[in-house]
Amino acid sequence: MTTEPTTTEPTTPQTPETTRGVRMRTVIWGLVLAACGVAVIAAAAGRTFDLGLVTIVVLAVAGAALLVASLVRGLRRS
Repeated sequence: MTTEPTTTEPTTPQTPETTRGVRMRTVIWGLVLAACGVAVIAAAAGRTFDLGLVTIVVLAVAGAALLVASLVRGLRRS
């Protein structure tokens, strides 16, 4: 026999985050991966480009997009 009290906590239905729509960060990182894929295909096709510069530009654009998306979301909540 157990001496612990048996309490049942009421469960509230949790709304999944997917009901809010697509997350902007998911879209942005998807675009980063797509850009990487395009770069690989271009390299396989014989194109030459500065890989360091391309990486910096892609990450800078992705970072700026994430920052803007965060600011827009913050302004919408206000």
